[in-house]
Amino acid sequence: MLKITNWKDLNILPITPILLNQLKQHLLSPFNNEEEAQSTWAELECELWMITSLSDVSGVGVDGNRITKREKQLLSFAL
Repeated sequence: MLKITNWKDLNILPITPILLNQLKQHLLSPFNNEEEAQSTWAELECELWMITSLSDVSGVGVDGNRITKREKQLLSFAL
């Protein structure tokens, strides 16, 4: 499971360049430009989660670290 908290880290997602471009376009749609999106992400402390397996949600972890109780609650709510 991956957790992206910085707009500039979107490029580390293990997806094709075409899919990455589509994702960025979708995430940019409410904003006027990428700088505005980056600023909003920083201000609101946005997170993008890439769940690769449901076992990730059970506590396996994010980027090699165990997920916190808060993160588990957020993921359960999102699912």
